[in-house]
Amino acid sequence: MSDTIRVDDLRAPRLSDAQRAARDYVATLDITFDAEQLMAQARVRAQCDDFGDPGFRKRLDATLDAIEDDTGLGPIGRLAVHERPRRLLTSRLLVEDLVRRRPEILAIELPAPIIVIGLTLLTAGMIWYAPLYPAAFTSYTLPS
Repeated sequence: MSDTIRVDDLRAPRLSDAQRAARDYVATLDITFDAEQLMAQARVRAQCDDFGDPGFRKRLDATLDAIEDDTGLGPIGRLAVHERPRRLLTSRLLVEDLVRRRPEILAIELPAPIIVIGLTLLTAGMIWYAPLYPAAFTSYTLPS
């Protein structure tokens, strides 16, 4: 038996019964990219409601319009993309809330970040360089 996986045609993939069932189920979901609805969901998740400067709405609306206009995005793609704006809106709420509660944070000077795209031997070595170590694995978990 061969361990080789061949993908002959991405436009018409051969799916198992389980994959077809999952695809068909997702197609029945009402996945909308409504800004007000996403913002309401983010408010519930973050348990706060101040998004700060409303200037972000133009960019949010443009992003959501672009997603809606993407005719090549199928139901599973829409489902996958749907979580991102909601997560970003939740993060915005949490940051605004943190700054409201701890305004002294704004006075902290931050050095310019080191942004790495891809992983090379050099960047792998930088990850283990002691002064950069804490920043290398910085992450957070959003409330469910």
